[in-house]
Amino acid sequence: MRFPKRQLIGVAAVAWLLAVPLPGWCDDAPWVDVRSFGAKGDGTSDDASAIQKAIDSVPAGGGMVLLGKPGDVFRIGSTIRIDRTIRLKGWGWNENYGVPSPTTIVKDSRVKGSGLLVAGSRTILEDFVLDAESGNGGDGIALDGNGITVRNVSVYRQGRDGVRVGRDDGGNSNSWAMTGVSAKNNGRHGFHFHSGSGNANAGVGTVLEASNNGGDGFFLGMAVANTFVGSLAETNKGFGLRLGKDSSKNVFVGGDLDEANTAGDLMFERGSGKNVLLYVSVSVGRIVDRSDGRAVYRANDHEAGASASDVVAHRLTISRSSNMAIQDGANHNVALPASSFSRITSPGGEWTITGIEAPEAGGQWLVLANGTGHAGRIEFDDAHSSEKNRILASGGDNVIVRNLGAVELIYDDGASRWRVLQP
Repeated sequence: MRFPKRQLIGVAAVAWLLAVPLPGWCDDAPWVDVRSFGAKGDGTSDDASAIQKAIDSVPAGGGMVLLGKPGDVFRIGSTIRIDRTIRLKGWGWNENYGVPSPTTIVKDSRVKGSGLLVAGSRTILEDFVLDAESGNGGDGIALDGNGITVRNVSVYRQGRDGVRVGRDDGGNSNSWAMTGVSAKNNGRHGFHFHSGSGNANAGVGTVLEASNNGGDGFFLGMAVANTFVGSLAETNKGFGLRLGKDSSKNVFVGGDLDEANTAGDLMFERGSGKNVLLYVSVSVGRIVDRSDGRAVYRANDHEAGASASDVVAHRLTISRSSNMAIQDGANHNVALPASSFSRITSPGGEWTITGIEAPEAGGQWLVLANGTGHAGRIEFDDAHSSEKNRILASGGDNVIVRNLGAVELIYDDGASRWRVLQP
């Protein structure tokens, strides 16, 4: 899957919002060209000092720094630090997206820290490639400030993370925004959201691509209330997405994690909680969930008594299924199926289910498809099954499951019951 083929309304809407210039950015804002400060852009000269001088020359009120002309290659032998409000702009970021001569910054192998360290607030980085020589260290782009925007940027071959949001000293890095950013072939994670003892909070990412990285495609550590739309993670050595123990209230809408990531599609570490995935492509067999039932596979069902604070909606791509073999007539304490998607089979008569074996942790999600050839019934809180195996439904009614129909259930560990979500 490639981003130009995904025409998602939500992606387009959020991307349009991110494309609107922030207050204070006007066409008549002061600007400088790094070539005026001695940058050559020939791919051989060390242009770090010239680029730094151009950035430092921008007045306190903000301005634009232009990276030469299309096709320029700026080699840097030291970290470029941005500690003021600027707009650093090149002329293109990826020749695969129709840009014949992208602007490229190449981090020299001698650089062991970040290529671009953004410590100021309200900075914009756009339209360039950040590449690196073998043997370099540190991150590609490190966002240490607040309100930073990155758009149409590709980050390749960095020694550590492609893009890191968060400060090593523990301060907060909030209200970041990224769209059209690609992180490939980096030594650790493609995108890393974590901030020491602080937080990487309240950011928005649209159409982010993480490929062939040495760790996870996306890693969220101490990160809270961030939103991602249309993310792609493929062929990373770790997980497509890892939600760390301190991650909470992050939302992922659309996107594809089911693209040959070595460790798996999705990882919830113990302690992560209330993270939301909506219409994200994953394979059930490639999810590792150690979140004690706090993370995913929950859906909003107020009438059935689910807590709004614990609600997570879901739509998962199922890569395998299993059969739930039952008998005609009443079935009590049915064994828990091997897969979240299971086909009910029976000798061929009418059937009822009064209970299903409780899982070890809450949040277990089941879709049971009726393949028996007859209508069946899920019995409401039937005493023939053990209390923890019983089933609840909205309104206190039994649930009829027509032939070739399906029923969706979630295990509520608070009530110690299964709940019917979609009869």
